Amino acid sequence: MQENSNLFEKHSMYCYENEDVLKNNFDLHDNDSLAKKEAEICGNKLFVFNFVFNDIDPYKRIEDLKKYFDICKNYSEDLKKENEYVQTILKEIEKILDLLKVKSVFSFEVISMLNSYLLKDIYPFAGEKRWEDTTKYNITYCRASYISDQLERSFKQIKEKFNNLDIESIPSFLAETYSDLHIIHPFREGNTRALKMYMKLLMYKRNQIEESPCLIDYSSIEDNSMKKAIIVSDYTADTRLLENAFRDSLIRINKKKGQKK
Repeated sequence: MQENSNLFEKHSMYCYENEDVLKNNFDLHDNDSLAKKEAEICGNKLFVFNFVFNDIDPYKRIEDLKKYFDICKNYSEDLKKENEYVQTILKEIEKILDLLKVKSVFSFEVISMLNSYLLKDIYPFAGEKRWEDTTKYNITYCRASYISDQLERSFKQIKEKFNNLDIESIPSFLAETYSDLHIIHPFREGNTRALKMYMKLLMYKRNQIEESPCLIDYSSIEDNSMKKAIIVSDYTADTRLLENAFRDSLIRINKKKGQKK
């Protein structure tokens, strides 16, 4: 689904010639059909990702899902196909967790894998840095030629803040981090969704070293309020609405009892 329009060229290099439809793996040439296909695939992948990372132990969640669908596959052919699909998604999430073992969470490689996880079944350019300048809602995002430098600067600042993070400052940290990366808009598509996933990874890394773990549950935030907060942040660099949204989404966990507060 084409989210952005190109600011400096009449035709985007990402679109089919003489069309406003993004080149896609299904060779769909109308935006409605492409939007429907994207919503279906991304919806499934986001649902599984959010389920896995809505726990302080994502590995346990993965194993629980595998066992559940492995049992269900014996009941019908449809459930067997669904099991195979979910198992494939879970393997992709395991690759993300494996990457975090060898790569810093404060790196393009991590957000690139998130974007690829989400969109690689749809777009051939999933996970790649944006090659052209772009705008949306009259917001001009970072020039494509500056993306790498801006990401390096941002990740350095994010790491410094993360290393000095206390539990009360988490909402402001998440809001500032999200805002900073979103205005860079490193990808052609899926920036908003990939960065929301990235916030969950940041909390996962924090929970590995802190005694007061927190989770992000986006289901507790209305989509429109989050969207409004992001637009306001992009326009004005005012992150207060985003901070409120993240504060509403945070769940504190009693690590000893595994209870949510």
